[in-house]
Amino acid sequence: MKRGKKKLLVNCFFDEGSNTTYVNEGIVEELGVKGEKELITVIFANDQQVSFPSMTFTIGLESVDVIVDAKIVAQTSEKICGGMKVVDWVKIKGKWNQLQDIPFLWIPMKLENDHYVVAGRPTKSSKQQAVS
Repeated sequence: MKRGKKKLLVNCFFDEGSNTTYVNEGIVEELGVKGEKELITVIFANDQQVSFPSMTFTIGLESVDVIVDAKIVAQTSEKICGGMKVVDWVKIKGKWNQLQDIPFLWIPMKLENDHYVVAGRPTKSSKQQAVS
C-alpha cells in the first residue's frame, strides 16, 4: 500500500464475494491517512451483523512486481484476520498439486509486523454493507 512516497508491504486477501475493502487501522495510521469515522454495519453471509466505527479513504495499492498499481477506496477496521500468520506459498506449494503451476512471488524480506488487507469487489458506497 502507498500514500505519496511512503510505501508499506502488506498481505492482501482478495475476497470475490465481498463488496467492500477493509484495511487494518494500523496500516492507515502508519501511512498518515486522516479522516472522520462513522458507524457502519457489516452483514455477513450467515446474517450476523457487526457494527463498528470506520473511516472511508482512498489509498494506493501496488503489487510487489508492480504489475498492479491502482488507487482503491477502502474502510478501516480495528483488526482483520486476527492472529493469522503470513504464509510462504513459494516454500509450501509443493504440498498441494493444485498449487504447483501458480507462480507465487517470493518476497525477499520478512514482515516486521503482519499487516492485512481484505479486498472485495467495488460497489456503490453504503453505510450498510453485506459481506459473504
